[in-house]
Amino acid sequence: MLAADGRGLIIHVSQLAAHTQNMVRERDVSILVAESDGPDKLPHALARVTIEGTARLLEPIDSDYTAARAVYQAKFPNAAGLFAMGDFSLFAIEVTSARLVGGFAQAVTVTGQDWAAAVSPR
Repeated sequence: MLAADGRGLIIHVSQLAAHTQNMVRERDVSILVAESDGPDKLPHALARVTIEGTARLLEPIDSDYTAARAVYQAKFPNAAGLFAMGDFSLFAIEVTSARLVGGFAQAVTVTGQDWAAAVSPR
């Protein structure tokens, strides 16, 4: 989910998940989001974006935790109960670059600053 300032993403994940443990151990992360496939679509022609960034665990005592939680809960109100569970944590992922692929021979890489400028609320 997009952070309020547009600089990154906010995710809410269980400490039991392998990817959470990976983020705790190694802060460099990548996230792939792809267009839905179908029988008439070639996998290599699907639109997709690979986001690279740095993950940071947000502790409840951190100054930006409350704002991040509010943004997350506004987007996913049904997830509010998960905050009461002790094994779920918020992470902020600061985007360092993104590779946008629109299909064959349609790709561009943007910096974290360009990403923030493109997605920030105006």
